[in-house]
Amino acid sequence: MQAENQSLIDYGGDYDYYLSKNDVEASKMAEKQARADAIEKSSTKAKSKMTKAEKERLKKEKARAFNEGAAGKSKRT
Repeated sequence: MQAENQSLIDYGGDYDYYLSKNDVEASKMAEKQARADAIEKSSTKAKSKMTKAEKERLKKEKARAFNEGAAGKSKRT
């Protein structure tokens, strides 16, 4: 919903539907996503430029995250 002149507009859909009907908000979200992508790209280090210790740490972090996710799923079932 969007406030216009103190009234609400019900878009009757999810956020993607809202963005498809609201060009101003969609352009804001596109800019925000572009900035986030640029930050991630600038902060990502190529694996070939990582030290062995950095590669090992990254591998352990991924394994830990995977195991935590798997443990969470098994508790729910």
